Amino acid sequence: MDKLNKIIVIFDEKQEQQTAIERALELARLTRANIHVIATIFSNINVTFSHLQLDTEAIIRESMLNRLNKDLKSHIDSLDTSQVNISYETLWSPRPSIDIAEICESQGFDLLIKTANKHHLFDGVFHTPLDWHLLRECPCAVMLVSNKQHAKDRPLIVAIDANSDDHAHSSLNDKLLDSAQYFSKIFKDEIIAVNACPPLPVMTDLEYASIDPSSYIEEMKKIASANTLKVIRQFNLNESNMKILEGIPEVVIPGFAEQIDSPLIILGTVSRSGLSGFFLGNTAEHLLYNLQCDILAIKPDGFDRD
Repeated sequence: MDKLNKIIVIFDEKQEQQTAIERALELARLTRANIHVIATIFSNINVTFSHLQLDTEAIIRESMLNRLNKDLKSHIDSLDTSQVNISYETLWSPRPSIDIAEICESQGFDLLIKTANKHHLFDGVFHTPLDWHLLRECPCAVMLVSNKQHAKDRPLIVAIDANSDDHAHSSLNDKLLDSAQYFSKIFKDEIIAVNACPPLPVMTDLEYASIDPSSYIEEMKKIASANTLKVIRQFNLNESNMKILEGIPEVVIPGFAEQIDSPLIILGTVSRSGLSGFFLGNTAEHLLYNLQCDILAIKPDGFDRD
């Protein structure tokens, strides 16, 4: 990430605390980026009130948009927006994730910020939350922020996959580390690159292959450590800037982040939908279950939201 020029923020009227706007203002003051706040609303009026005429439906729709616009303006007016260029709009949208993604793409936004909602493990079975949709579909970087207050000068985490050396993984690792360095300079925080080793195979499988479990773990950590160091050295980072974790990424990474009170996890995400999106999931989505810090999800080069 070279520079933040345009930030789009989601205003959620159901949230008591608009942490996303606060975070955007903080970033804008540090980077001089422009902020655009968007609020969406929708109600299936013709189903709820099937007897209404079209002109009456339009009046109700306009009334709902006006109320939302008034609430949004009132909130922005209550903030200290000095030295920040901020605009806003309200949008009638039955499909907010798609409409927001199209706005991000057509208007060239660099970053989308939204206050994260708490999710249950099975939220994605029959209904996919907006946060998940934005992670999968938004073409720009997506920052989901928590309401938790963090201590100053805590290290930010960048989660890389140094266990694969194919071009796609290498390219995404470089993009993640580049973004980590950018935000590290902005917030003046240290970087810790985290690489999660594959979890231990089923014990019977190891016994059948005559492999000692402790030796297996140590060997995997040694390989992961060497691979991680090779990747991060290209960004002038060293052993003090890395941590090798053992286990499933979506479990061990948030645990480590909470342990060191990290304010931000930077990681890659890809588009997934349907049943595979639920059963396979991805690390960014699963982190939402136990969100204790902000998440910055970076798309790989050539990302296609379609």
